[in-house]
Amino acid sequence: MPVLLLLYRDQNPEIITSISLAVVFFNALSGSCTYRRMKRIDYKSGLLFAVATIQGAIFGALNTTYIPRRVFDAVFGVLMIAATIVLFISESESAEGSNTEQTWLLPDEKSC
Repeated sequence: MPVLLLLYRDQNPEIITSISLAVVFFNALSGSCTYRRMKRIDYKSGLLFAVATIQGAIFGALNTTYIPRRVFDAVFGVLMIAATIVLFISESESAEGSNTEQTWLLPDEKSC
């Protein structure tokens, strides 16, 4: 989304938000298909999150119509900076708390 905001300065936020939501949808769909083949999906939790997420995405996309572009850019920028700070703080706290190496779990070759 930040790239779309920079490339299309003359577009309305609702159009950019809609494009971003479509890209996120197809990304999540492809990941879900892969995890389904690996049998690593908790369908009950997924449905609960989907109900909240779909409503929030629709509500958010519709409300961007009422926000001027400059205000939208400022709020989005502040949220991005806040998210970055939270990620750096949580990363430094987790690095201080453990000295063990992180191991990565790879899927079985048969399931791919």
